[in-house]
Amino acid sequence: STGFWSSATTISGYSYQWQRSLDGGTTWNNLVGETRSTYKVTALDYGFRLRVRVTATNPNGSTTANSLTTGLVAETYNVQIPVVRGILVVGQLLEVTDGSWSSDYPLTYRYQWRRDGVAISGQNAPSYSLTDTDIGTTISVTVTASSTLGSVTADSTLRSAVAAAGNTVAPEVTGTVRVYNTLTTSNGTWLQSPSITYQWQRSVDGTLWNNIAGATNSTYTIAVGDAGFFIRSQVFGTRTVSSVAYRYTAPSLPTVVVPALSAVSTAAPVVTGSWTEGSTLSTSNGTWTSSGTFTYQWQQSSNNSSWENIAGAISSSFVLTAAQASKYVRVQVYLAGASGADGIAFSLPTAKVGAPFNTAAPAVTGTARVGLVQTVANGTWSGSPTFAYQWQTSSDGIAWANIGGATNSTYTVTYAIANLRLRAVVSAGNAVETTTATSQVIQGFLAPIATDVPAISGTVTAAQTLTTSNGTWPGSPDAFTYEWQRSSDGGTTWVGIGGATSSTYVLAAGDVGYRIRSQVSVSTNAGRSTAYSLPTAPVAP
Repeated sequence: STGFWSSATTISGYSYQWQRSLDGGTTWNNLVGETRSTYKVTALDYGFRLRVRVTATNPNGSTTANSLTTGLVAETYNVQIPVVRGILVVGQLLEVTDGSWSSDYPLTYRYQWRRDGVAISGQNAPSYSLTDTDIGTTISVTVTASSTLGSVTADSTLRSAVAAAGNTVAPEVTGTVRVYNTLTTSNGTWLQSPSITYQWQRSVDGTLWNNIAGATNSTYTIAVGDAGFFIRSQVFGTRTVSSVAYRYTAPSLPTVVVPALSAVSTAAPVVTGSWTEGSTLSTSNGTWTSSGTFTYQWQQSSNNSSWENIAGAISSSFVLTAAQASKYVRVQVYLAGASGADGIAFSLPTAKVGAPFNTAAPAVTGTARVGLVQTVANGTWSGSPTFAYQWQTSSDGIAWANIGGATNSTYTVTYAIANLRLRAVVSAGNAVETTTATSQVIQGFLAPIATDVPAISGTVTAAQTLTTSNGTWPGSPDAFTYEWQRSSDGGTTWVGIGGATSSTYVLAAGDVGYRIRSQVSVSTNAGRSTAYSLPTAPVAP
């Protein structure tokens, strides 16, 4: 360049003279003919310094200025620095370019790989395979270009930092983005085979993401609360080297926004059929606030909590297979509304497949009377179960309560339940599970009948006291009522004795010649039952 000059009169022009110093800058010699503003360095300049003298001229004369001195001329110099290429993950091969060089002579290259700037012993090839020692470090290469006149070095770009494992293909989420549908994430492609874990996230704007609590499997079932959000998976690859765990994250692309459900199921789908292998289950659609097209997905669960779709089970009926053994089964019904009002509903789960299934309900037999035995038959069951029993009562036929200790196939009706409803619950159990079935409801129990009639004791003579026993009755009645009667025709016709209503009676003079008997009654909420003693001999005077 000409540099910068001050001049009161306009400078009319500049002239140039390139010079070379053979003694390090003390003595300078003109380069013959090199009087342009540019000079191409030649091999003869190798090892020497250069400068240029610029002369500025105006009408009043000329003035000369010398440029700064160059460094020693090199026969080769680097135009573009070497570049390290490759994936910075342990086990991957890095390669270095030679860079671009200026030289009039043939060049050969030598390489030295460096870790955090320190030479890696023995690594002098144009490629280098990363090792565990490189984890977390910066990698570079010094490239030396050599000709017959000497060597020049250039340092490559720096690559930082080497990872213990890495992802080369991002995870991908598949599945229909609808509430209650299940999404599945692939792992993506990883280097160094790290252990894989997952975390599902959601975002309202696709930029800021929040973890979904507990969503740490490769699948995720979209919840009602996810409506209006984007969903994505995060896949973590963890590799432990020398007791240090290195974890790397690879997120999937976000899904579309989860659409809201606007169709409402007012009555859930109902599954019919036995839960035995080979049986066919069928579902109703349930009742909805909107019309549309229904689709189905049968699901299975080992714990009646976490559900998975059964591949290919997408019709309104499903044949149970060995794959469902000891699992619960339910159906998901999806309504695609004609006006965009989508909705999802689930049936109640079946019992575990292979659990006992009742095909003929238990039945109670016996006379409906206090004190008599009721017997429940097991009904008909699949699955070769063993049975247990529980008798229950109810005042309204809706809420039922267990009867304490009533756990046999028979039950003797007590006074306490005389005005209640009665049923038996039969539990059938096998190695898979225990299921239950209930009998018909029994009600309207009759009052009890005495098993032994009352007996009169005492002397049958006027002014003597007679005493009656209660007789023997089923159970333990808590109250008895009494009436004494007399007969003048040998026991054919009986008339009550006024006021004689206790368990004892004092014979009066008017009773002479009559036969006497006692009437003992038990009252229940279901009615009244009466028993009579045998008649006495005629009362003596």
